Amino acid sequence: MTLEDALKHEKVFDKRATGYDVLEFLDTTYFSKSKQKYVRYGDMHLQHFIRVFQNKEYKITIEDIHTTIEHQNKR
Repeated sequence: MTLEDALKHEKVFDKRATGYDVLEFLDTTYFSKSKQKYVRYGDMHLQHFIRVFQNKEYKITIEDIHTTIEHQNKR
């Protein structure tokens, strides 16, 4: 399941629109060293997204992701 798919499911379950800034984030890209190309965050599978950010300078947890999504949807 991609990030975009997960947010579509959340939208249905929570009966709330996804925040505009979250939708903008889904359309942003990062450079994949392994693929040697830019990858859209919305097209990334959830596990891959978590691994990418865990390999960056800071660490995130699944709880951080849920908290951020909930916070953004309340706006």
